[in-house]
Amino acid sequence: MSTAKRTRRYSAVMRGTAEGGSPRSRRDAQVDYRAIEEFVTESLQRHAIDFGEWMAATSSRRAHARGYGTLRRVHNRVLVHLRLDGSRIVDIARAEGVSKTAIGQLVTELEQLGFVERRADPADGRAKKVFYTRKGLEMLDEARSIGETINADIVAVLGQRKFDQLAKLLAEAFHAKDRVDPH
Repeated sequence: MSTAKRTRRYSAVMRGTAEGGSPRSRRDAQVDYRAIEEFVTESLQRHAIDFGEWMAATSSRRAHARGYGTLRRVHNRVLVHLRLDGSRIVDIARAEGVSKTAIGQLVTELEQLGFVERRADPADGRAKKVFYTRKGLEMLDEARSIGETINADIVAVLGQRKFDQLAKLLAEAFHAKDRVDPH
């Protein structure tokens, strides 16, 4: 659904007129519907989520077109946290905020596809780490190339100066996120 269509639909729901509904009661007049509508359609959170989803979907489509059709977008949740020198499943799970079991299942899928392998942790023989295979490193290099083409597409729309500002601000926000109280 397009943003404009979503906005019209949301506006109708908020007025209580969607699908034959009646206008909202006086009690509901205390709620600032215009501010809520602006928040859900024009907030930084909304734009960041939608932009991130667009980037992930675009990357996935381009990866599929380049022969990586077996990868699913959910696999990115592992790959984005997998270091070149290997990562423990528990560390990936912590970074994603999900269970070790969930990440373990994704790692198993990626192993079956030939992109990663589990090996003993050189620092702790009792533990296992996940490493890229040669095929995984080739895929990662292809992902880097796809990322460069997406960046070039964005530069073509925004211009280099705005793109550089966007990249810098996103990096600053990302690195500052741990200083923001999560409660």
